[in-house]
Formats: sequence, C-alpha cells, structure tokens
Amino acid sequence: MSSALVKKLLSQENLDFILKRRAHIEKILSSFKLNLDETSIEKNIVPKVFLYGSSVSGTSFLGGDADYSVVFEDISADGKYIVDISRTAHERVLSSLYHHLCASDSSFSSRSQRIFKARIPILQFQEVGGHKFDVSLSTDGIKNSVLLRSYMQVNPRLRLGVLSAKQWGREHSILNARKGFISPYALTIMYIYFMRETKRLSCFLDENASAEETSKLLKQADANIKTPFYDLLPFVSSDIEEVRQDVYAFFKFFGDPDNFDFDSSVIDIRNNNPVHTKEKWLDCLKTISDEERWHLLGHQVLLLRDPFESHNLGRSVDFFRGEAIREAFRTSAVKKEKITLLE
Repeated sequence: MSSALVKKLLSQENLDFILKRRAHIEKILSSFKLNLDETSIEKNIVPKVFLYGSSVSGTSFLGGDADYSVVFEDISADGKYIVDISRTAHERVLSSLYHHLCASDSSFSSRSQRIFKARIPILQFQEVGGHKFDVSLSTDGIKNSVLLRSYMQVNPRLRLGVLSAKQWGREHSILNARKGFISPYALTIMYIYFMRETKRLSCFLDENASAEETSKLLKQADANIKTPFYDLLPFVSSDIEEVRQDVYAFFKFFGDPDNFDFDSSVIDIRNNNPVHTKEKWLDCLKTISDEERWHLLGHQVLLLRDPFESHNLGRSVDFFRGEAIREAFRTSAVKKEKITLLE
C-alpha cells in the first residue's frame, strides 16, 4: 500500500523540476528594476524567488501546482534587509514582473493570467506540458508552509489524513477559493483543528516559532542556499485503518452541528491568543470599520482564522456554497464513502 501511495505524491523528480523553474525565474528577474513610487527606480535591489505551498509542506500530489514568492532584498551599504512592498503596490509591481517575464521568455506569455481581485494578487502561468504555477509578492504563504511542514513532519498519521481529505475535497468540488469555496490550505487547517479538538493530535505547534524560522529563511536572502525546507518530505507509513477512521470522524465532526456549529464557532489552530467563537472574534474587531471587517471576515458563513494574519480563510464562502460544503461533510459521514487515496 505504501508504495502505491507514494506514487500518487510529489516525487523527487517533480520537485527537482519545480526548483529548477524557481532558479530560472530568479535568473530572469536578476535584471528586473523595482519601481516602488512610479517616479524612481530603486537601486541595489535584488529579487529572490522562494518556493512555498504544498510542495514545501509535504501535502502535494504528483503533478500538483507550484507557488513562488518574489522577495526583494536591499543590499545597500548599511546592510541587507527585505523591502516591504505594501499590498496597495502589489498589483503594479506584479504587472511589471509579468511584462518582464514575458519579454524575457516567450513561454511565460502563453496561457497566463493576472489575477488581481484575489486577497493575495498573483500571476498564474501554465506551461506547454500542462504544469501550472503562481507567482506572488506575499511572504505569508512561506510562513504557512513552514508551519504545515512542521505538523506533517512530526505526525505521519496527520499527513496521510490531510492528503486523504484533500483528495476527498477535490472529488466533491469544494476546493476552489476563487469560485467561493475553500482552498486546500483552508481544508488542511480544518483537519488539523479536528485532530486537535478530538485529542488525536498531541503536538500543538507554536506559530511564532514558524514565523521566526521564516524570518531566518528570508534574512539569508539567498534562495539558492541549500535549505531543509526544499528537501522532499519523506513519506512515512501509518496505520491505514486508523487514518481511515480518522477521516470518517473528520466528516462527522464537521457534518454534525452537535460537534461543530458553523454559525457560532471559529476554526483556529493558534497557540497564542486563539479565538473559538464568532462573538469573540467580532468583539476583537469592534474598533474597525464595516468595510475593514468585511475585508477580513467576508460572508462570515465559515469562520476559519489564519494562523498568522487577521483574516478569515473562509471569507469568500457565501450561504449557498457554505451549505454545499456542509452537505459534503454530512453525506460523507452518513454514507461512509470509500476514502479514495487509501484504497
């Protein structure tokens, strides 16, 4: 069973290809000139490209998409530091990056799109062979990936459960945040929360430690330096039947309001100042405007707190898609469908 499972996951060959592409993008961007205020070119700024997402966290399937973050390092005389690019400038800087990439390599211009209405603006590319990858300016994804990798590394049972849940989410068409559902990352947070709440998971990792690890990674500011976060996370076998029962319990946990009430509860895996109820979260945000609250929480149908940022990972889920997500959990709990990845 383990060998069959491994063949479905990200391979070393896949990862090498993704890292080679990272180096290619960084090489192209070495001649990119950052313009922050539309009037002057920033000098002594060096773009660095970092890999993040499921390829790093150990939750990627074979042929999965890749995610890259472009970070700008200032190497002026007074030392090195990372340039902080405000969210309002992301769209303009990404547009410049897009034109630079397309002008340098024609393969970038085919099947590409600029997705700027998302909370995190991205450039999305699809290569001739069908491989997709995104480019953003956000370092949030790096922090998230470091935290998830730590969880997957210390608990193989959790990792296999997450992979099984992601496959299930794909099959039920609930994993698409851009279409108003949830992201694979959000579903992973839901699974970790379930494992913690049901005492199946004893290790509660400190998100601050992951933030510090990310800071160190960025401060070295050389994505070419060998880092353990780019090593393929080895697959460690687990008791398949135990994981299968975990996944069924996961369906029941979120499919039964007696276990989890979507209308009043918050999914939060933070160790520091966690928020467990909608009332408390709203109270924490009472000093901000309605517009700011909407930007952070969205429809408030599914409240899923990001481990690092102040926003709701389920902000795009409206009533009807929320019902579709709940129904997927309810029906899967009742029918006890086959867990495809484990068969």
